[in-house]
Amino acid sequence: AYPEDRYSLRGDGDSLEEDDKPTEEPPPPLLMPPPEVPAPPMPSLSMVAEEAAAVRERSQQSGMSQHWQKVAEEAAAARAAEEAAAALTLAEEVAQAKAAGEA
Repeated sequence: AYPEDRYSLRGDGDSLEEDDKPTEEPPPPLLMPPPEVPAPPMPSLSMVAEEAAAVRERSQQSGMSQHWQKVAEEAAAARAAEEAAAALTLAEEVAQAKAAGEA
């Protein structure tokens, strides 16, 4: 018997003819589910202060004028405060949704 015979006798679709075709990989799914994003830690006033201090330090190193230094600090503090408020609002909404779900 020739060695080819054992391939042609196999009934599981593993014949030589099929092996000649390159195996096509299935295309990846178009919409990948986003990875679970952990909730950001609650920003606190100390974080706001740290952010302002970091901006102050950077602006002093870059030799910014006093005026722009103050503007940058205020902008950083305002941004951090907005983020804190947004996180707080989100936490309240989640708490309300949980309470509504339990009721």
